Amino acid sequence: MQILENTSMSLVIYSRPLGLWLFTTALVLFGPITLLVNRDILMQEDGEFLLSLAPFIISWFAVAGWFFFKNMQTITSTFSKDTQLFIQQRQTLLGLRSKQYTLGEIEDILILGSDGEGIPINPIQVLLKSGEKIPVYLQLDFFKALPTATETASLLRQFLELDKD
Repeated sequence: MQILENTSMSLVIYSRPLGLWLFTTALVLFGPITLLVNRDILMQEDGEFLLSLAPFIISWFAVAGWFFFKNMQTITSTFSKDTQLFIQQRQTLLGLRSKQYTLGEIEDILILGSDGEGIPINPIQVLLKSGEKIPVYLQLDFFKALPTATETASLLRQFLELDKD
């Protein structure tokens, strides 16, 4: 996660989560590599592959593939007081998606994982008045996820003037 711009009128947050990409790629490759390493154990006497593993293999690729396509993306979140817009752009393997919200729609900034249970992939989310939650950035950092999220949430609240006294 990087803050590309932080002025009195604009705040731009960009994420290109290399750690998450490496983890996702490893997850996809783990199943086939495990099968190849253990192929002697998995072969029957007549040399045919155990068909009972077919559902496991199909399930593994389905879940790992879904996780891969879901997380192979970059997010740019732009908060602009000039235009009064929050613009989020997601660049995925399948193309660019952009959504716009007015700054007036933003009710609060949420920090996920502050309860100590796990490391969230989307540590900060914008809560809209409609109840919709929009992730600000992606991150997989086991050592500084919560401190980074706390600092970023504080910066966002200050920029959007959402400080709760």
